Amino acid sequence: MTKRDNFSLKIKTELAGRVGWRCAFPGCRVATIGPKLEGSGVVITGEAAHITAASPGGPRYDDTMTSDARKDAQNGLWLCANHADIVDKDELNYSVATLKIFRRQAEELAHHELTQFRRADASSAELLTLVEVGFDLVFEGYWASAERDV
Repeated sequence: MTKRDNFSLKIKTELAGRVGWRCAFPGCRVATIGPKLEGSGVVITGEAAHITAASPGGPRYDDTMTSDARKDAQNGLWLCANHADIVDKDELNYSVATLKIFRRQAEELAHHELTQFRRADASSAELLTLVEVGFDLVFEGYWASAERDV
């Protein structure tokens, strides 16, 4: 029996949280967590995917890695179930380098989404305003409120 270096619950939660519980596959960004409609609890449809396989014979397996390195967050990314399956079945198109890029881009996007003010009931076009102060200073702004003379 081959030993698998599975992620701990803590690592899985970290991977999901670092991308806002959305799929890290470019262009997907599908939500991977939501409420159960009856009773309490949540439904999680995402997967903590290994960049280099958790066991020999798996996609992108690296026999030079230690067991601890295989189980570390740096060796994982959060994907929807569909994309987790795709990257494991098509390892030639989804190399270690490619998956690390996916993870980095998804984390950067999640950070951007986290730090940008957005009202749930307004599109970004309604909120974003270019403001010119003098001839050489232009900045982006979001309207918080306005009155006749203010």
